[in-house]
Amino acid sequence: MKLLAIFALLVPVFASALQPKELLTVDSHKKHLLLTDTANVDELINGVKSSQPAWLEVVPGIIDSIPQSQYIPLMNALAASLIRSAPATLKVLAQVDKLIAREEQSTERDRFGSYIICVYTPDPKIYNKQSVIEYFARAQRVLPQAGKAGRSCLELMGEAIAEMKRDNQRKPYKWGDKDYFKSYYPLNVPTETP
Repeated sequence: MKLLAIFALLVPVFASALQPKELLTVDSHKKHLLLTDTANVDELINGVKSSQPAWLEVVPGIIDSIPQSQYIPLMNALAASLIRSAPATLKVLAQVDKLIAREEQSTERDRFGSYIICVYTPDPKIYNKQSVIEYFARAQRVLPQAGKAGRSCLELMGEAIAEMKRDNQRKPYKWGDKDYFKSYYPLNVPTETP
């Protein structure tokens, strides 16, 4: 009897986890309300950074509804997805780019376009130098396999890395001590990176 009571209490907890399809079917006000809930945003971020197709699919539809405090986590998640599953992520970024072109530019919306995500690197103030080197090495392996969009993205990223190197030569960075691939990038999800 006690087990049945515990089960009855736990079922609503599991049933209330945000599902990607919810974000596709509700109006912008409801999306915003859903995305102000930390647990919901965590679901979204984890789904995007692990390149789950259902979560990637919602990105173009939520960029105008996500709270400002979640901009950087979503950008980081898209960048992690980029080196995990370049074709799927670049497809989503292309949809965001079309939205930006159609709806006019905005500081908020532009953060999630292909240009910004392609010039992303792990933050050197947080992550160690080896993390940045490894991120770029993985990008070099996976992005060319994603066709013209992947090669364009890699070119942008290469320019950003070259600029980082120049900046580091002028005034050496105080590198962070975290390993990006151990502390942020989810290792328990398969990757398309060779």
